[in-house]
Amino acid sequence: MAPILYGIEASPPVRACFITIEALGIDVKYKEVNLLEGEHLKPEFLKINPLHTVPTLQDGDFSICDSHVITAYLVGKYGKDDSLYPKDLQRRAVVDQRMYFEAGILFNRLRAVTFPIVFEGVKVVKEDAAAGLEEASSPSVQRKPVTMPPILYGSLFSPPYRATLLTIQALGLQDAVEYQEVNTRNGDHLKPEYLKLNPLHTIPAFKDGDFTIWDSHVINAYLVDKYAKDDSLYPKDLEKRAVVDQRLFFDVGVLFNGLRAAALPVLKFGAKGVDKETAASLENAYNSLELLLERSTYVAGEHVTIADFSIVSTLTSANVLVPIASNRFPKISGWLTKMQALPYYAAGNQAGLDKFTELVKSKLA
Repeated sequence: MAPILYGIEASPPVRACFITIEALGIDVKYKEVNLLEGEHLKPEFLKINPLHTVPTLQDGDFSICDSHVITAYLVGKYGKDDSLYPKDLQRRAVVDQRMYFEAGILFNRLRAVTFPIVFEGVKVVKEDAAAGLEEASSPSVQRKPVTMPPILYGSLFSPPYRATLLTIQALGLQDAVEYQEVNTRNGDHLKPEYLKLNPLHTIPAFKDGDFTIWDSHVINAYLVDKYAKDDSLYPKDLEKRAVVDQRLFFDVGVLFNGLRAAALPVLKFGAKGVDKETAASLENAYNSLELLLERSTYVAGEHVTIADFSIVSTLTSANVLVPIASNRFPKISGWLTKMQALPYYAAGNQAGLDKFTELVKSKLA
């Protein structure tokens, strides 16, 4: 039975899947999901994808969402070679970083431009939304990374940096990696020497010999693939890895963007609280995570993976600004208890979380 792709042709992520399907020359059935009529919220679709997003792929008994994950899965299963998604560790890491850039930055800024027009009747693109999209499309993102010796760049205040610390701790590499503080509040990430390393000026960034990569999700996958004794943290099995990947893209595209929207006004612009709309959006992300945790003990299965590291570092930071009520989100609360019991949690996340909490409280005072 041919796989089924659910989507809407107007959606850029759906069209990315179309391009991949055409490039692979495979037979995939397509079912239109009319978002404007709420078909993505009907019970039959929610059974396939509780996050109610398009595209969604159903391949036999296996279902997955997020276009980046779907396209990687299709190439992994049906590709005649690996040219579209290389098996080589470093080349794949570069492709992964570009996909996380698209999911976390470029697509979110496109959404900020299009959503008000399509769903709210706005007739003019907001200046800040247009500027954000132009910045995301700037030529600087095309620069090649500069090769450097193995160092992890970042700050304990940063949830993505702490996700990488958790991965390093879990792999037992904490004494084998050098750490260099990048103080974003002082503009260290905008200095020429750091921009040569990472033109997107984000943290963390990782240098391993003559190879450089950024984005914590990519760094963590790279570390596991290269240094882990087994694949439990990031399974090699195609379907299991696709589930982990989907959770990672949920973190970057939904949960972390919700945290950023809540934290930035407080940390940078003097806001004394989180506005109702932003808090509600973040709580919607909590709802989605609660649904995912109804299906498994950890976010991507029955054991810890790098998806748990990314989400726990984001979620515990979000909890400082928009508290997670245990009675509303019992699955999240139970999962957090399990994560906090891990032997490397305190060093990997709690130490930096305490600093982040102290900073937020000082801004709200």
